[in-house]
Amino acid sequence: MRRAWVIAKKEIREIRRSKYLLSSLLMPIIIFGIAMPGAFAIISQLPLEGQVNIPDFMVEIIPGYEQMSDQQRMLYFSVYFLLGPMLLLTPLMVPVFIASDSFAGEKERKTIEPLLASPASNMELFLGKVLTAFIPSMTISLITFVIATCLFNWSALQVFGYIIFPDIAYFTMMTAAAPLATIFSISIVVLISAKVASVRDASQIGGVVIIPLILLIIGQMFAVIFINTATVIIATAVLALIDTFLIRFCASRFGRENILTKL
Repeated sequence: MRRAWVIAKKEIREIRRSKYLLSSLLMPIIIFGIAMPGAFAIISQLPLEGQVNIPDFMVEIIPGYEQMSDQQRMLYFSVYFLLGPMLLLTPLMVPVFIASDSFAGEKERKTIEPLLASPASNMELFLGKVLTAFIPSMTISLITFVIATCLFNWSALQVFGYIIFPDIAYFTMMTAAAPLATIFSISIVVLISAKVASVRDASQIGGVVIIPLILLIIGQMFAVIFINTATVIIATAVLALIDTFLIRFCASRFGRENILTKL
């Protein structure tokens, strides 16, 4: 798979030269990694006794709720049910921009024929494009996660006296389940990009594809779905199996000959 890495390195160098793409990639760090956690860090330091109204259905979910002060309840609720789930949106949303451009962008720029004429196999071409979206996306996601975690735990040290984030479930999710879910979404969007004529079409269809995954995360925000270690491990195993078959399926359906006939 050496050629896949060569393709990915070349594409990533081009992304680094694009001010538009770089600014788009930095936005999650600024919004989800710095601005929102920073705002809640400031709010958590305010005197909130008697002013916090946690939804009734959350009382049984939050561990040690009765022993917490209002400040502690507010911080725990914000971290695990508002800001934490938003961090999981980053590895799903960021790669759509890059993956949509993978083949559709090459068609628009009239550079697709040299790529298809390369000695790389269909699998190598497909994996190269998947890696092109995966590597920057996970880099941005991990940077966002680390910065947000530092801000969360700075607040926790002031309010609880100890760090509260991430627990085992969230750590496993960000380091295992989220990357696998990202590969899932990227693979589908890259295949779509090979089938459609423009980046705009690929982005619109790709956005629809990741909606079910986003709905699962929103479900955590409203406690419709509660994230715990067991569900994360099961989800990780299922995603690993799906990704293995999906990549093979997408590469087999990729077909450079079909792309050439649609130019």
